[in-house]
Amino acid sequence: MPSLTVRDLEGRDISDRVRLHRVHAMGVYGFLFDGELLSLGRPIGKCAVKLVHPRDRYPADGFLQDVRDQAKWAHPRLLNVHTSGVIKNGPGAGWIYMAMELGEFSLQEVLDRGDRLPQRDVQEMLLHISEALVYLHENGICHGEIRATNIIYTMQGWKLSGLEYRGALGRRLEELGPSDNLFVFRSPETLEQLPESLPSDIWSFGVLTHAALTSRLPFQENNELTKGDLMWRITHREPEPEAVGDPFDEILAGCLKRAPLDRWSARKVHQALKGEPEAAAIPVQAEKVDD
Repeated sequence: MPSLTVRDLEGRDISDRVRLHRVHAMGVYGFLFDGELLSLGRPIGKCAVKLVHPRDRYPADGFLQDVRDQAKWAHPRLLNVHTSGVIKNGPGAGWIYMAMELGEFSLQEVLDRGDRLPQRDVQEMLLHISEALVYLHENGICHGEIRATNIIYTMQGWKLSGLEYRGALGRRLEELGPSDNLFVFRSPETLEQLPESLPSDIWSFGVLTHAALTSRLPFQENNELTKGDLMWRITHREPEPEAVGDPFDEILAGCLKRAPLDRWSARKVHQALKGEPEAAAIPVQAEKVDD
């Protein structure tokens, strides 16, 4: 990876549509900046900008095609990608940028501060995120990155980010090895290298629900556990969620089932959060045909 410092990038126009400002975070993929969208060189709105360095195995064209493929899945509860491309010149030349809708904060930031949202706010957040999941799942799309860092509060409510991690960028992150934010929300089967699926999203939603309500994972974890120990608990032991009250206890039980096909659907989760009864099956009586 070319040697870059934050100071090299802050305040630069990386394209005719995107300007970087203050760095917000640094992660395994690169940098996250606060930025601005431009038109004819003038700012027209704020955005968040992810900078990712490509690798030979996953070149920029592959990353960008993945981003464009995901852009067609537009929904009010999914964080928008405004524009993307490759920096053509300057200190960041060759890096991929993704200019995205700017959020106020993530659920992970709330948890890192040791804060806890009131239950009514958690229920509103889960309603918004489950609405995005219903849309994705009923279009056959597995999100694959349901975790606290991808739950973003905006002026329009809570939104789900991270859809851009499907494809080459997600595979690149997997190669970098497990980190706290990349594995503790994963389902047992995906940690055992089985393919991601719609039920694996539901397991992750259950872990997210428990973390938002209790600031803890539902695995009896403690500070003395290594990552390997915690991964073993997720893959080999039944989860042990705390009792948190209705409707959450029922939702946790429905999401955190070890057998993927036994887990609830996104639609059932959303209905439970709204307090709606599950639609009853319509009985069909076959007509008798005389011989």
